[in-house]
Amino acid sequence: MNSKFYYVCLFLLAAINVKAQQIRTNIFVHDPVMIRQDSIYYLFGTGKGIAMWSSKDMLNWKQEKQVFAKPPQWAIDSVNGYNGHTWAPDISYYNGQYYLFYSVSTFGKNSSCIGLATNKTLHTEDSNYHWMDHGKIIQSVSGKTNWNAIDPNLITDDNGKPYLAFGSFWDGLKLVKLNANRLSIAESTDNLPTIASRKSIVLAGDKNWYGVGHNAVCTFDEIDYLVFHGYDAGDNGKAKLRIEKLTWDKNGWPSLPNN
Repeated sequence: MNSKFYYVCLFLLAAINVKAQQIRTNIFVHDPVMIRQDSIYYLFGTGKGIAMWSSKDMLNWKQEKQVFAKPPQWAIDSVNGYNGHTWAPDISYYNGQYYLFYSVSTFGKNSSCIGLATNKTLHTEDSNYHWMDHGKIIQSVSGKTNWNAIDPNLITDDNGKPYLAFGSFWDGLKLVKLNANRLSIAESTDNLPTIASRKSIVLAGDKNWYGVGHNAVCTFDEIDYLVFHGYDAGDNGKAKLRIEKLTWDKNGWPSLPNN
């Protein structure tokens, strides 16, 4: 066999193998949220610089480069102990841009911030792909606020006015009004309303999953999905991506028909 042809074949096989390794199922994630651009699903989650994945079918995933190559300086300056491990992002689309809210914090403390980055596209090979960080949106301070500025989720009312729901521990979930461009808050953070402080169970852990956690609701082709992580009992409790179809009962309460 021609030696040159032999080495070309080896190179091609190695390239195919590397590409195959990039596509994974049963992926490790924490606090996932998902959106679709064109025919590609994009997943964001807790991780160094904010973890990002892409998929054509919600089953086979490719890990993309993290959103931030290095931690935003404002975040390092604002939260003592923050090292770039960024929590619980929330992704949405508005007025030609993707809005990525994210949490800057350290475990067990409410000296936290929610930041925001925007991008014109999520397609990483597009020349327009670039995350612009808009910095701090809201901050909680230990000993001063009875809430924690983490776990953001953008919502809009029937008139299209944007709000940011957020919070965990302390005094429960809070709600703050955003300005129309969604780049800043539109009201004082004094006396923010608590919108929830007690749980009703939708899904619990079982013998296969030690627990289930931080979730997001997504709608694709008029089908609602619950996207969340579960701690896999069959794999040393590692946090894995789970996606389940979501239905609603006659009282408007969410339920998972297959669980």
